[in-house]
Amino acid sequence: MSKIQRINPSSLSHLPSRIHYLHSFLAFNPSTDGPLITSLKPLLAPLLPTLLDAVYTQLLSYDITARSFLPSQAANTPSQDAGIDEKDVEALNLNHANIKHRKDFLRAYLIRLLSNRDWSPQSRFWEYLDNVGVVHTGQKQTAKKNTLRVEYVHIALLLGWLQDALVGVVMSVKEDEGDGGWTMERKIEVLRALGKFWWVQNDLFARHYCEDWDLMGEEKRTGLLERPAVKMTGLAAVGFVTGAIAVAFLLG
Repeated sequence: MSKIQRINPSSLSHLPSRIHYLHSFLAFNPSTDGPLITSLKPLLAPLLPTLLDAVYTQLLSYDITARSFLPSQAANTPSQDAGIDEKDVEALNLNHANIKHRKDFLRAYLIRLLSNRDWSPQSRFWEYLDNVGVVHTGQKQTAKKNTLRVEYVHIALLLGWLQDALVGVVMSVKEDEGDGGWTMERKIEVLRALGKFWWVQNDLFARHYCEDWDLMGEEKRTGLLERPAVKMTGLAAVGFVTGAIAVAFLLG
């Protein structure tokens, strides 16, 4: 049995230390998994318009998710097109100014993901992803953007939806298509790397919505709070188990 690794809970407040722990637990190797993810760029870049439309078609299919896009998504701009009721979620569509603004944001996010070169825990890429989490809590407003509050349940569901959509894209590629070919082995390697990434991103959302027991202070010490069954950083374990089961199924 290998020697147990010691993780100081307070270190998880430090982003590079947190990323290092997530990488270690999920077996995310920056030097191999990162390039596997960016190898998708030639395949996904031409599909981005279709993927973006699919994402927001899904989000506009439910009033509870569409409601987040009713307020203006950019500061000092009208919140709606002329003649559209600000409270009417059914008036939102893919050509609405607010949705176009959010599609631009998601496009930039995906391009940055597929173009990233530094996957180390110290990379500013993780700072960017962490800031994406902060922005969606509604706690941050800039001169260019109004606050946007999206509840965590919807974010987690969208990450799962995106993961499934990209599994479909990768698995549908013909073996002789693209640079180097897309053998089953390569598809599995790419999907495993992507799966690990989504769980890191999930944590960088969750940490801003949910308190981690190990990082709480006076309330815990004075017994005012009960210990939760699962810590937020423990979600990485769910990602690890999910990935292992998926690989076993594909190889089975």
